[in-house]
Amino acid sequence: MNVDLTSLSNIEGRAEGKYDFKVVLKMQNDGKHYELTRQYIVRSGKIKPTVNDDYEEKVFLKEEGSLLSPDARDHVLNQIMPHEVSRFFLFDGELLQEYEELLMDETDDGTRIKNSIEQILGVPVLTNGATDVETILMDYRKDKTRIAQSNAQTQKIASQIAVLEAEKTEHTTELARLNDELTIELRCR
Repeated sequence: MNVDLTSLSNIEGRAEGKYDFKVVLKMQNDGKHYELTRQYIVRSGKIKPTVNDDYEEKVFLKEEGSLLSPDARDHVLNQIMPHEVSRFFLFDGELLQEYEELLMDETDDGTRIKNSIEQILGVPVLTNGATDVETILMDYRKDKTRIAQSNAQTQKIASQIAVLEAEKTEHTTELARLNDELTIELRCR
């Protein structure tokens, strides 16, 4: 570790002889709430820490308020933040230039790191999914247009049938009238 732990406890705490400190990260993943705590406690027998080895590190993870075992903690953290990209989740703002240089596309390392991060995060799956959705959407639009045209033709045929049915009814009525006239005329003779 490159960080001097003895300089991280807050100034007021150090003035009071309190050198322990912790960082708590609250996060949410897949609808579950997590609380990750990294705590540094001065080792037993040490009064004032002077080197990093004077501290004992403790890491706790709560899932939905319940404390997880170390194995469960490690498993969940690897699911949420795979080790391969964990350095890109939380970073020291002063190292921003270093990250920028690492990810520059002009370098082989930058391209390799970028591709690795995209692989780990599942970007190719998302890209392929987006392409598939576009293809399906185009097919859907073609089918919709074809069906709409079919419906227009069906509606046209239905209106033609309605006109023909009306004409048939007219002709049937006229035929019945003519038939009645003929019957009357034949009786009269």
